[in-house]
Amino acid sequence: MRKLLLLFVVLISVCGANPEMRSHNVVIHNPTGECQGSGVIIEQGILTAAHVVDGATTVNIQYFGETITETELVRKVDKKLDLALVSCSRRNISYSKIANLEPQVDEEIY
Repeated sequence: MRKLLLLFVVLISVCGANPEMRSHNVVIHNPTGECQGSGVIIEQGILTAAHVVDGATTVNIQYFGETITETELVRKVDKKLDLALVSCSRRNISYSKIANLEPQVDEEIY
């Protein structure tokens, strides 16, 4: 799970800085429409922080470049690592691919 946490930090940093990767980002809203945080689309769903979903069973997802939101299920939460996995019911959606490598100190990440 440590690797997943490191990966999440790297993905959020890279996707936020690289305009081509921003399409893999989402904004997460609570049921009243308030913005709670962000997440990144991965093959298994949407990866976000546990404090963003804060005990919810569903959240509203706003995909990058869109104004409408879609309701998705919160599938897994690890409060200790502050990670959550939210479902992504969209088909044929672009997602961030996870490498099976840990970056080295001072290594450039793309």
